[in-house]
Amino acid sequence: VEGKILKSNFKFYFIYDKKLLEIKNFYFRDKNLSFNSNGNIKLKPFFKANFNSEINSINTDILKNLDIERILNFKDLIKRLNSENNIFMKSKKFSRNLIEDLSLNIKLAYGNLFILKDLNISNSKFNCRNNINLLDENPIFYFNCNLNSPNKKDLLKRFNIDIKEKKEKIDLIVQGNINIFNKKINFDN
Repeated sequence: VEGKILKSNFKFYFIYDKKLLEIKNFYFRDKNLSFNSNGNIKLKPFFKANFNSEINSINTDILKNLDIERILNFKDLIKRLNSENNIFMKSKKFSRNLIEDLSLNIKLAYGNLFILKDLNISNSKFNCRNNINLLDENPIFYFNCNLNSPNKKDLLKRFNIDIKEKKEKIDLIVQGNINIFNKKINFDN
């Protein structure tokens, strides 16, 4: 299948039987997002999607315009979706991207969203475990994040923060939650 929707190009191969739709070499290109993906969609006895995707380029401004409250209004649809997605991104050698490597494992089952994130910035490793029940009336996003950096000065330099200290190691663990609608953050430790 090959097509174009609203200035976005896509192409993929598929194998279909009555219970499973297998998608191979899914190729999507747009001015804001481009990725390659492989996976399958189980149709019977219940809907479940599994995909492995590699992001080639993304304009992060599209994430700023994401309206979470509007998405959460579709609770009946969210309740029926089951998926497990692995998303990878590796910056090109001479790019100015803040994030060098990104790995996301996203699981959605009966409205419960679980996210495992691993990312690298200037040889510093960030790991986060997040979960949220999207079907709750007032959804709360729980997080447990670790930062391990061999050189604090190099890490802060990537955020345009200049410090005079020499090479110093950072280990930081942060736990807490974010109330989506009230836009409040609470730190447990």
